[in-house]
Amino acid sequence: MKTIVVVAHEGFQPSVLFSIREFFHVANKTLLKKHEKKLFKVIAASLSGEPVHDHLHCIEESISYKISNIKKCDAVIFLGTIPSYEKALTKNILKESDKKWIQEQASKGVLIGSILSGIFLLAEAGVLDGQIFTICPSYKEEFIKNYPHLKPIDSEFPIRSNNFISCYTIACWLDIAVEVVKATLDKEDANILLKDLYILNENKKTTEEQNTRKKDKFLADLYKAIETADNLDINSKKLANILAMSERTLTRKTQLYIQRTPKQLIDEVRIKNSCQLLIQTDKNIKEIAYLTGYTSDSAFRRSFIKARGMSPKKYRSEKKTLIS
Repeated sequence: MKTIVVVAHEGFQPSVLFSIREFFHVANKTLLKKHEKKLFKVIAASLSGEPVHDHLHCIEESISYKISNIKKCDAVIFLGTIPSYEKALTKNILKESDKKWIQEQASKGVLIGSILSGIFLLAEAGVLDGQIFTICPSYKEEFIKNYPHLKPIDSEFPIRSNNFISCYTIACWLDIAVEVVKATLDKEDANILLKDLYILNENKKTTEEQNTRKKDKFLADLYKAIETADNLDINSKKLANILAMSERTLTRKTQLYIQRTPKQLIDEVRIKNSCQLLIQTDKNIKEIAYLTGYTSDSAFRRSFIKARGMSPKKYRSEKKTLIS
């Protein structure tokens, strides 16, 4: 059985929790004949494990799980709060045990979704480095102020980046639910379910859907070209050649889709990979600088301090202390 954890916080929208529960209830009924058992279980949780109030100050009694006590799950959805709620979560919300739990789910490749201000929890947990994500415009200024090293992009559509999916409207809960289905079921079961729910319609591909696919393919090819370059030895010109386009076209597309230049994106990927090497290996700073495309360890240190606000050595020390 696939376990879906829906994390609510003070001021959440109860209709979203209800809709997600109903979606997977229908999913279980749809696939029951084939599998003769339920495939999904939805758990309503909070950071404290206690019931929380919705945006109308009504208590949601069904919430009884504490996230840090949940041993295994297949997807997590952070609901967040609406901008008008007076206690909207934005900063200093998580305990160390919460951060560790979120980090563990991210490292396991669990699909993690965020709606509205739920993205703040992921930022506070430190799992958004190197990811592409969007945020509610009403929260953007405060988010950038709190986390200047993270760069949300403007998108009215949900954004999937590795095992993360973010959206800034409550109406996008369905997009996250669909991604959960695709990530947790085999292709045959996923198609059966989504067709039955009228979410897949192979005969009606709108222009919007086609444009989204083009964008997703371009971004996938873009990141693959950077990530697979030997020791990240790549620049804008090489990247454009790999993608069979001019540097001007490449720059136009990256600025349109992710509001970054190719150089900024390459730098972000280098820093993301260096962070992983600092945490997961014992390689020295000079080795990591070489493996992530820097010409010298001093150039690497300068870029790292600019991006993370601390030296690589201090970053490694803080992260390893947190994990242990």
